[in-house]
Order: sequence, then C-alpha cells, then structure tokens
Amino acid sequence: KKRRQAVQWEQQYATALEGTTKRLGLFQLHHVDCLHISTPQRDTGTLKAGHPDYLLLGKDWMAFLEIKGRNLETGRIGRLQANQRSFHKRLTDCGAEVWTAYLPDDLAAVNDWLRTKTGIVVSVDGLVPR
Repeated sequence: KKRRQAVQWEQQYATALEGTTKRLGLFQLHHVDCLHISTPQRDTGTLKAGHPDYLLLGKDWMAFLEIKGRNLETGRIGRLQANQRSFHKRLTDCGAEVWTAYLPDDLAAVNDWLRTKTGIVVSVDGLVPR
C-alpha cells in the first residue's frame, strides 16, 4: 500500500514533465522525446529491476531521469531503492547520464538541466498541480 501511495505522488508530479491533454509538460516545452518506463516489472529480461523512470532523447544526446515525489500530506520524499542505485551506477559506468529529481522540489533544476541540453528557456510556473 505504501508503495502504491508513493507511485501516486510520482504520477501526479509526472504531469509537470509529460503534460496533460490541457497543457504541455516540460519535455514537450524543451522538444525532448521521452519514454516513461512505468511498468518494467511486466517486461522480460535482466535489466528491469531499478530502471530509471524516463529515457530522454534530444537532438544529439540521451539521458535517463528518475523521479521521486514528495508526499504533500506527510512531507516525506521518496527514496531510491538499492536496486535503483545499482542500476543507475551501471548506466553511469557505461557513460550514460542519469539524473534523480525529487519533485516538486527539483523541478526548476530539471528545467535548468534540460535548458543546458536544448538551449530553450522555459518557465516552470504552473507546471506542478496544486
């Protein structure tokens, strides 16, 4: 049950990144293609445990983004599990860029990071649902 609640907070904040039917998200505003890997436990293979939430592709770059959400009722922030830390280390050891963002706190930092990749200036005002 706790895991499901944490995922629900992450899903709420994911709309700031992915957008909704009524507004664009940070990825679209920066013209970044993304794949949200939301159910890797249903996939097959040896690389599913601990996979980052997003694969991001820009014009000439690729990166991974893990998001953790802050529970607005308790104030607690999600934490990386051991299998996530291990997977992320494997990716960085192979030369991949992996970011972990604690949302909503790090939304501006994610925006700044994407701006260094895309050169596009975006305001994050209004992207996080209240």
